[in-house]
Amino acid sequence: MKANFKSGLIYMALLSIIFFSGCNPDDIVEKKFEIGTVIDLENNIYKTVKIGDQVWMQDDLIATKFRNGENIKLISDENEWQNATFPAYTVGKTGLLYNFYAVKSSANIAPIGWHVASDAEWQKMESTLGMNQSELGKNKWRGVNVGDKLKEDYQIVPATWTNFDNVWGTNDSGFKALACGCRVLDGRFCEPSNREQGFWWTSTQTENEAWYRNLDYKRTEVFRYFAHQNYGFAIRCVKD
Repeated sequence: MKANFKSGLIYMALLSIIFFSGCNPDDIVEKKFEIGTVIDLENNIYKTVKIGDQVWMQDDLIATKFRNGENIKLISDENEWQNATFPAYTVGKTGLLYNFYAVKSSANIAPIGWHVASDAEWQKMESTLGMNQSELGKNKWRGVNVGDKLKEDYQIVPATWTNFDNVWGTNDSGFKALACGCRVLDGRFCEPSNREQGFWWTSTQTENEAWYRNLDYKRTEVFRYFAHQNYGFAIRCVKD
């Protein structure tokens, strides 16, 4: 999405988001978040939301240039993606997916005044949303219902996540996570169907790998682990 506003403009407002699950007025659910916007070098507009004392992008990053104006390479070919040792992005199900070389580049992929969220910053948000302190630093699935608080609301039409039993995205956080999917090490995309999984890099590296987060339509928790730098995940930024 593009618009010709002055770069760096940020405003804050209270948004009443109304979701409809049916025609009956009694079914209306109203949720309020403190929101704003930020604009990057390419005039992409991102909604933002305050979660605790952090301000997060409410949208996944869609930058194709670094902050210094340098282009990030678009890769479609599986072999090229697998062998890349430089910053690159690909087009995913709901937006752009990046390898970790793009995340860690000194050219800086985030808009001015923002940065790619670290593992510690994800943990802080998870704690704000109710994850037990004892679970924050653990690997794999942690924090019952925290994942559903991050997912876009199941009442949105058309649905942005596949519904499964009693696992329902509520967006109680305002984070509005979409099932963005991923690109795996050999260049293939990670799921054959839509609306099932979402993956996001953190900026925190561990040797030749980096920490990430995963949400799944069958799980209410948040998955924390690390992956090779050639995986393709979405990016969320947090305000400096």
